Amino acid sequence: MAASAEVPVRIVDRVTLPRGGADAWVARMHREYRPSAEARGYVLEGVWQTRAADPGVFDGVDVVVEWRLPGVREFFRARAGSHAPATVAWWAATDELALARSRSVLGPQG
Repeated sequence: MAASAEVPVRIVDRVTLPRGGADAWVARMHREYRPSAEARGYVLEGVWQTRAADPGVFDGVDVVVEWRLPGVREFFRARAGSHAPATVAWWAATDELALARSRSVLGPQG
């Protein structure tokens, strides 16, 4: 019996920012966070902006960033590198600006 192919893991970051800060945050993400994420194996699938999902945030923008990793093993390897000082500092700076943020990790069903 052939080994089953590994199914990609998707990571979806949703960051709610004040409308005036979204473009600058995205530019910083590409410049400061993306290179280290890619060095850990993350592949950027896309970046989107939409009106904030929270109806209480009238002047907010949700920035949705989707990453892909080849499989579960690679996810845990990449996760182990997420405690690097630059990565921790990046998310701390994001938390100072963000109205809210979440990360969803999506794996294969079954």
